[in-house]
Amino acid sequence: MPQEWDSTAAKNFVTMADIVIPDRRLQFEIIADLVPFEPDEEFVFIDIGCGEGLLTKAVLDRFPNAIAHASDAAAEMTTKAATLLAPYADRAKLSQRNIHDSDYLSSIVTGQVGFITSSLAVHHCDDAEKKALYKSAFDKLSSPGAFIIIDAIRPASKRSVELNKKYWRRSIRQQSIELTGNEEQYHQYKQIPATFYDTPAQEDKPATLLDNLRFLIEAGFQGVDCFWHKCGFAIFGGYKGSRHIAVLKEEQRP
Repeated sequence: MPQEWDSTAAKNFVTMADIVIPDRRLQFEIIADLVPFEPDEEFVFIDIGCGEGLLTKAVLDRFPNAIAHASDAAAEMTTKAATLLAPYADRAKLSQRNIHDSDYLSSIVTGQVGFITSSLAVHHCDDAEKKALYKSAFDKLSSPGAFIIIDAIRPASKRSVELNKKYWRRSIRQQSIELTGNEEQYHQYKQIPATFYDTPAQEDKPATLLDNLRFLIEAGFQGVDCFWHKCGFAIFGGYKGSRHIAVLKEEQRP
């Protein structure tokens, strides 16, 4: 998310997100699947760039004893998140923070946490900021712990660009029909992928999937992997500590 979003930009994102982002609700479900705790365990987690709070809510729903610290740079978003997360009372704590600040994670909550997540926020950081954020996340995590995020990925080749465009547009059309009953939203948003891939906005600085995974390994994470990928969006991350980590040896891999 850009450092500064006005009310109109925030509302536009909320309106179009479920149409434009492939399998958005499934993404949240997968994130919850990757949390390294049992459903009844207590742990604290951070949601980086929480937007309207949907990912935070998905984790809180799956883990009734978890406590969330959700943060976003845009006041419009934290206001929406506060409304959505109101039923969770003292289990959901919100703050307005900027991901570009060097003390970002430490300013959200003191002490270590068990899980850090994010949806479509980290690609607004350049590579140096990503490296610093991933190392900060590793240091912020307790053991066991995990850092698992959803983010936009920069294609590594022209062929990848064309494939992502093709199937992103197909996804937009399908979701437009499924969610609204017609193709009106598809015709409104179908040019967004071309804009994103060909002429990214100034605030968009996605890295390739390979670079993201390399940054995570360099930060110290174990079990680093891409867990889901579609049309230029990916769920990836890594773990700290050995719990729930059984890294397959080469000869064990399917």
